[in-house]
Amino acid sequence: IKNAVLEGTLFNGTLEMRRASVADLAGASVRASGTVAGLAGVPELKGVRFQLGAANLSRLFRLAGADPPVPPDKLGAVKIDANLDGSLLQPRVKLRVKAAGGDVSVAGTVSVVTLGGGLEMAVTASHPDLVRLLGKLDVDYRPAGPIGALKFAARVAGDTSKVTLTGIDAKIGAVAVKGGAVLGLAGKRPKITADLAT
Repeated sequence: IKNAVLEGTLFNGTLEMRRASVADLAGASVRASGTVAGLAGVPELKGVRFQLGAANLSRLFRLAGADPPVPPDKLGAVKIDANLDGSLLQPRVKLRVKAAGGDVSVAGTVSVVTLGGGLEMAVTASHPDLVRLLGKLDVDYRPAGPIGALKFAARVAGDTSKVTLTGIDAKIGAVAVKGGAVLGLAGKRPKITADLAT
């Protein structure tokens, strides 16, 4: 850990972070700011922002003792920018992640109040080359010719039993796809039901 800075106040159960940053945390730079109130009970987030940037996440995963879902070398440079407001039990979230050459944004709420939790999000994603993206995710797909870019947008709602995608508006190369889909998680195996049109 190098060049750690913390500027803020803790008073009457409220933490105000004017600036919290680490220039080098296992190869990543981290910044945070905002206010967390109600520390004696259910915390309330006010304008909390978290930013992380790294050329490679390998060292950070090793520090955390966690196995990465995708090899960090394939992810390449990663940037994360998150904004959180509201109760810690049901925060409003805006998140943008740039990794593997792609760009993903989500905005909505995440609930941990109910037993199964839940989320309601607007999701957008894009990548300039779908085949290259699948390769980075270790998906062995070799089309006869070039496909092109991926663009995706949808509303996502779900809990531990199912995830529902509505208003899907996607474009894979020159092919437009619209519709909806449901991913059932209650059975022994996930079940996908889709109503899509091109």
